[in-house]
Amino acid sequence: MTNQQSPQHRPQGSGTPRPRSAAAPQSQVRRPATAGAPPRSASGSGAQRPSSSSGHGRTKTRSFLGLKLLFVLICIFISIFLAMTMIDIFSDLFGLNQRDRATEIVVPEGATMEDVAVQLKDAEIIKYPWIFKTYAKISFDSNAVQDGEYTFNSAMSYDELIISLRTFRQKVAETVRVVFYEGMTVREIAARLEENKVCKAEEFINYLQTAELDYDFVKDLPASDLRFRRLEGYLFPDTYEFYVDEDVDTVAARFLNRFDQVISDSLLDRMKEKGWTLDQTVALASVIQKECSDAEQMGMISSVFNNRLDNYPLLQSDVTIFYYRDDIRPYLEKDNDVMYKAYSTYDHEGLPIGPICNPGLEAIKAALYPEESGYYYFVTDDAGNFYYAVTFDEHVVNVRKAGSSAHGVDVEEIH
Repeated sequence: MTNQQSPQHRPQGSGTPRPRSAAAPQSQVRRPATAGAPPRSASGSGAQRPSSSSGHGRTKTRSFLGLKLLFVLICIFISIFLAMTMIDIFSDLFGLNQRDRATEIVVPEGATMEDVAVQLKDAEIIKYPWIFKTYAKISFDSNAVQDGEYTFNSAMSYDELIISLRTFRQKVAETVRVVFYEGMTVREIAARLEENKVCKAEEFINYLQTAELDYDFVKDLPASDLRFRRLEGYLFPDTYEFYVDEDVDTVAARFLNRFDQVISDSLLDRMKEKGWTLDQTVALASVIQKECSDAEQMGMISSVFNNRLDNYPLLQSDVTIFYYRDDIRPYLEKDNDVMYKAYSTYDHEGLPIGPICNPGLEAIKAALYPEESGYYYFVTDDAGNFYYAVTFDEHVVNVRKAGSSAHGVDVEEIH
């Protein structure tokens, strides 16, 4: 007879597994994993974990959108670049928005249009030599150029440049060497140019008054209707060589380029130290130049004017009156009292409205580096002797000693 034990009294240490209830939840049943079978979700037998392929899909989508955006940005950048390049090419082709500066080049015998295109590029007349060469070939069906000396301007169109290069006939250019002294006015310089058959005086003066010139010092000139000659003071006096019947733009460029060379950085730094502009410096230098042609005396003359600028309201220089009398009034239809007072340092406080002549380098340096003195007056006689004084009473004695033709500071009122 077999002995049976109730399940309730089964020994706890028995190795026989305890039977599971049929009603036990399926989630509690552990089944051995079948090789190669995917694991089931903990949420139930029918549910599966989200596939990792959906995350990769979103990443790919974002990457694709980023590439599209980058492509669009690159296309926009290229479009802007091409548009700006085309505008620049058309400006170069037609000579639009180019600086107005004349340049001389020499085309050697046997040169081709390609050779000249490189010369024009080096001289900053054109920007795109390969376009220039191609345009010349297509438009004029020729690669030939005439050798010779040319004066070109960067404001000229390709057509103007090419026509000049193809039709120009070299001739033996007659040149003339002309000396311009320190203290000459624009009127005197123009007259000397005409005397030497360089150009017409009136054309030269009109060009200086109206031309748009690519110089910083011209752009910085103070605007005033009372300034009679716009570039008085900026035609640097020197010895120049010109062609007979030369264009006024290249004639003016020689003077202005030389002035630009002479005004060094050290001189500009000194102006900043004194709190002066270039135009103020040139104006004072022009007064010193007219009052004194002796470089050894310029420093002392400058000290008188610098002392007056610091302590007196008026310079009272006779030569400022002479400038209106000789270089302004004869060319006005009627007297202009306002302009007169703008130049006269007996009426206008401080410096005149503009330079009264074209000073040399020594006068410019003297204006910036005056001698040390306590003088407020000076006078000079016909023999070139200078008399300096601290007080007005001393000055009156010196004026009488210098004679009736003397000039200097506060001489007109004494006479």
